[in-house]
Amino acid sequence: MNQRAGPKKPQLSREEGITRISVSGFKSLSQEQSIGIHPLTILAGANSSGKSRRYFQVSAPAVHQMVVMLEKRGFIERRPGQARSIFLTRVVLRNYKSIAACDVRLHLLVFLVGPNGAGESNFLDALDKE
Repeated sequence: MNQRAGPKKPQLSREEGITRISVSGFKSLSQEQSIGIHPLTILAGANSSGKSRRYFQVSAPAVHQMVVMLEKRGFIERRPGQARSIFLTRVVLRNYKSIAACDVRLHLLVFLVGPNGAGESNFLDALDKE
C-alpha cells in the first residue's frame, strides 16, 4: 500500500507564533493599543484524577491549604463551595523594578493614578508575571 502523506504542518517553538496584537486607527482607537498573548495550558480530566499533581507537582490538599492561608492573611476573598469565587484583595511588593515597597488593598474597581515614572505600569507588570 502506497500512502502519500499530506504537507507537513510547521512546528512552532515556544518563542515563535503570535506573542502580541497591536491595533491603531480602528473605530475609536486613534493611538496604538497593544496586548501580549501568552501560552495557554489546559488541564482536562475527571475530578480527583491527579491533574494538579502531574502538572504542578502538588496535591489537592496542598492547594487547598494554600488557598486557606491566603484567605486568612487577607490576600484573597472567596465563597467556599462556589466555583471561581476567588478574588485578589491585596498585593504586596518589595524591591520590584521602581517599587521599593507597597501594600495595596484591591476592590472591585481600582484606579492607579500618579505622575509619569511613579510606578503604575510596574505595579501592573508585577501582576502579569507568569
